[in-house]
Amino acid sequence: MREPRLLIAIKHITKQLIRRFLLHYKIKILFSSEQGVQHLREYLNEFYILQSKGVLHVGAHAGEEAEYYNSLDKKVTWVEGDPDTFIQLIENIKKFPKQNAICALLSDKNDTKSFFITSNKGFSSSLHPILPGVSDWNVNVIAEKVLFTSKFDDLEITDLDDYDFWIIDVQGHEFEVIEGALNSLRHAKWVLIEISTKQFYDSQKVFWEVDELLNRQGFFRLHDPLSEHSDVLYMRRPSIPRP
Repeated sequence: MREPRLLIAIKHITKQLIRRFLLHYKIKILFSSEQGVQHLREYLNEFYILQSKGVLHVGAHAGEEAEYYNSLDKKVTWVEGDPDTFIQLIENIKKFPKQNAICALLSDKNDTKSFFITSNKGFSSSLHPILPGVSDWNVNVIAEKVLFTSKFDDLEITDLDDYDFWIIDVQGHEFEVIEGALNSLRHAKWVLIEISTKQFYDSQKVFWEVDELLNRQGFFRLHDPLSEHSDVLYMRRPSIPRP
């Protein structure tokens, strides 16, 4: 027998009140309906974000997670490469005093490249065109811009020590972004990165290539990909002093 709607609503409100109370004291719990692998990973990500000094979010788009970061009381630096989307980003984060943004299209070198705008409000826009027939994405390239790319190491962010949780979500260009940030990456303790186990974009580096690169930089993987296209969390390998 289905529960009455009023009872369902009361349970939901009670759950939210408990969650807000615990969040105030930096405590997170999983409810019985949230025991799936994806939920567990989201809570793991949030656990480490709460331990961090601040978040560096590369591939900001319009800052859809701004309210979430604000609820965690974290400093955030957003990096967005498309100048038009950057205008939306600035508008969306202006009410959050701990958040700022940089307009920079990141890569492994300073260069001029084509940037492909997609039909899903730009969520899949990339320096790599989408390969035809490799997925069930109902997404097309609708425009192309020529933009200047920058290495993250050349941005000269003076307070980078304040941002030790990195998020990199740049639609198939993650490998190149990391290669352009090898000097700055020493400030990071965690890297949450979007990967693909097969190529969805032309010339895209796949999961194992990104994994090896991060391993060489002193990070280890906390879990494996859930699907062909998903987020994976890495943590800096602790240094053990010699006796």
